[in-house]
Amino acid sequence: VAITAGDDEVKDMKDLLRKQLAWDSEKHRLQLGKLRKRFKDVIETERIVLHAINTEHTVSTFRCSKPSKAMQQVLDDFKKVQEESTQVGKEAKSVSILTRQQSGQGMVLSRKAQEGAPEGTGTAGTSSKGKRLRDTKASKTLMKAEERKAKRLKREAQWKTLYDRKPSENYEDPVMLAAIDHAQENMGDFNLKTAKNYKVPESQRQGGVFKRNQLLELRRMIYMTKMGFNEKLLELRERKKALIEEAAKWRMELDRIQSQLDQNEVLPCPGIPQLLDEEVPERQMEYTTESLLAFKQVYDHQAKSGVAEQESGFGFGGFNQPTESKSGQNPVSVSKKGSALDPTKEESALSDFTAVGKEEEDGSMIENEDREVTRILLLHEQECLIEQIVTSFAEFDRELTELRGRKIELDVQLKNGDLRVILLFEELLLLKEFEKRKKYRLRLCVDTTA
Repeated sequence: VAITAGDDEVKDMKDLLRKQLAWDSEKHRLQLGKLRKRFKDVIETERIVLHAINTEHTVSTFRCSKPSKAMQQVLDDFKKVQEESTQVGKEAKSVSILTRQQSGQGMVLSRKAQEGAPEGTGTAGTSSKGKRLRDTKASKTLMKAEERKAKRLKREAQWKTLYDRKPSENYEDPVMLAAIDHAQENMGDFNLKTAKNYKVPESQRQGGVFKRNQLLELRRMIYMTKMGFNEKLLELRERKKALIEEAAKWRMELDRIQSQLDQNEVLPCPGIPQLLDEEVPERQMEYTTESLLAFKQVYDHQAKSGVAEQESGFGFGGFNQPTESKSGQNPVSVSKKGSALDPTKEESALSDFTAVGKEEEDGSMIENEDREVTRILLLHEQECLIEQIVTSFAEFDRELTELRGRKIELDVQLKNGDLRVILLFEELLLLKEFEKRKKYRLRLCVDTTA
C-alpha cells in the first residue's frame, strides 16, 4: 500500500511538472509572437548586406516597412489604373493589327480582280495577259492624273476661301478691343499674395484632401523605388548563390584534373566564397533538430574543456612524464633499432628499383606521346576552368559595383523625398488649421445673420 501511494505521488508530480512546462512553453510562444508582430511583421524587407567576392565593396537593401491601409489603397488604385491602361493598349494594338490585316487582304483581292484569271494556254493566254497589263497601267495613269487635278481644284478653292475671309485694312477685332479696354482700366492692379485683399484663384486653391493625396502619392513613389532596388539586390543575391554552386562544381572538376598533373604544373585556384550571415539574415531564426543537437554537443564539449582546464591548472605546469615501453627500453632507441635495415635487403631493393627504371625507359614512343597529349589537354582544361571561375567572379563584382553606384544615387533622391514628405505634412497641418478657422468664421457669420 505504501509503494502504491508513493507511485501515485510521483505520477502526480510528473503531471504537475508536465503542465508547468507546457504553460511555460505557451507563454514563451506568445511572447515571441508578440515580439515578431511588433518588430518583424511590420518590416517588408530586412537589411541585407551583399558582399563582393574579390573586392571589399558592399551594398545593402533599404529597410521598408509594410504600407498602411491608406497607402495600400493608393497602391491598389494605381495598380488598377495601370492594368486598365495596359488592357486598353492591348485592345488598340489588336484592333490596329486586325485593320492592317483586313486592308492587306483587300489589296490582294483588288490586285487579283484587276489581273483576272488567265484564259487559255500558249500564245493566246500570253497575249491576253499582256493586254490586261497595258490596260491596267493606262487606267492607273488616268486615275493619278484625275487625283492631281482634284487636288489642284481643292487647293484653289481653299485659297479663294482664305482671300474672301481677309479683313480690310481698317478692320478692328472687337475681342481684341475689349481686351485692350480691360487692360487699360485695370492697369497697375497687381495684388500681391501678402496683401490683405488678395484672393487665391479657384484653380490654384488647395485643400486638405488635395495635399493628403500628394503626400500619399509621394510616399507611394518612395516605397516603389525602395522595393524596386531591393528586388534587384535579391536577384543579385540569388545569382551569387547559383554562382557559388557552379564554382563548387568547377572546383571539383579542377581537383580531378590537378590530381593527374605533377605538383609543379598545378596552378593556384581562387577560393570558393560562402554566403555570410549578413547576406542571409533570415536563416538566423531557422533551426532544425540536427542543428540543436550539434549546438548541444559543442556546448557540452566547451563545458568539459573548461572543467579539464581548471583541473590541469595544478601540478608542475601540466606536463606529463614520459612513459616507458613494455620492454623497459627507451622508445627512441627502439625506434632507431627498428629502422635499421639489413644490407642484403638494401641491395635487393636497389636492384628492383633499377629494373623498374629500365622497364620505364624501354616503353614505346607512342605511349610517351599519348601521355604528353593527355598532359597538354589537362593543362588546357585547368587554365580554362580557372579563367572561367575568375571571369565569373569579376562579372559578379562588376554588377555589384554598378548596383552600389545606383544605391548612392537613390540615397540622395530618397533623402530629398523624405524632406519633401515632411514639408507636405506641415502644409497639410496648416491647411487643416485654415479649414477649421474658415468653418468657425462661417458659423459666426451664419449666427450673426440669423
